[in-house]
Amino acid sequence: MVGAQLHWRQGRWTLQQGASRRTVTLTRRSTATQWLVYLAFNDMPAGSAGQLWLYADSIPRDQLRKLRVRLVLLE
Repeated sequence: MVGAQLHWRQGRWTLQQGASRRTVTLTRRSTATQWLVYLAFNDMPAGSAGQLWLYADSIPRDQLRKLRVRLVLLE
């Protein structure tokens, strides 16, 4: 998903791409390494599954740290 943004607000995840915003839930298959973050999610309204790959250099360091913490809390 080029240009997609993942947001965590008020205890829920949303995925925004252009004018479209969907509520998603991250699954436990999501994981983070030093260089790469794999996010597996379920699209709540549609019930479909999806995935995102983020490279460590494509996200600000402080946001990457917060994302890794959120992934640990999924377990």
